[in-house]
Amino acid sequence: MPRNNPYLVENKKPIELVQELKDEYKTPSFEEFMENYRESNLNYDDLKHGDIGDSKGYGPCHSCGNRNLRFRLQITLTKWDGGGITGTVFSTEEAERAAREIREGAGFWEGNFKTGPFSDSSRHALAYKVMNQVDIHKNGASVDTDVSHNDDCSIM
Repeated sequence: MPRNNPYLVENKKPIELVQELKDEYKTPSFEEFMENYRESNLNYDDLKHGDIGDSKGYGPCHSCGNRNLRFRLQITLTKWDGGGITGTVFSTEEAERAAREIREGAGFWEGNFKTGPFSDSSRHALAYKVMNQVDIHKNGASVDTDVSHNDDCSIM
């Protein structure tokens, strides 16, 4: 029985396969494309903003039940050395969730190696400010403001 050399490497030529595409995969002409394009019922309502970097904007608050009131709150937690976290919420539900995550140091508000840790007192102070704006909104006023807190120490 012959013994095969395990170190022997066969040099096989690579094979390239060239074949034509089926008719269903061919690119349609411009006229064909425009016919199919007009027939389809596409909805591009979510693309009517000016720039891809624009936020959806702030509009009626859907979580409080009063469609005449608006809610936008930009929340910033910064450190003395310049690091920080900023987020914007557009409803009272999002603001309440953000306040809970800020207090717990969870989710988006957890912090990372760039921001470093934030003190519990700073987290509680910012969460209080956020909930204060939610209360103002629930009492019948529109909210379009920024709340921030500067963490002056890095002790957890």
